[in-house]
Amino acid sequence: MALDGRTGKNLINQPLNSLRDYLDKPVSNNEQLLYRAVLGHVKRATGKEWKKHQTEEEFENAVQIAFSKVEAVRAELEARRRLSRN
Repeated sequence: MALDGRTGKNLINQPLNSLRDYLDKPVSNNEQLLYRAVLGHVKRATGKEWKKHQTEEEFENAVQIAFSKVEAVRAELEARRRLSRN
């Protein structure tokens, strides 16, 4: 887990490259930003909002896309933390 600071707004104040595309609407905390980014990424990749996936295959594909986005964010957070330590 990456440390976030006291306010829970580090990703808003210092956005990761993988989240910049999802900052078009204001969010109040990191949780909202991550939620919006993951679901936005799924929508861009599949052409459908999360709730529009109806078959098991569509849903499983959406889940895999969401997990890949979360993994990319996690890796970017870890890299940023390593850089800040040096």
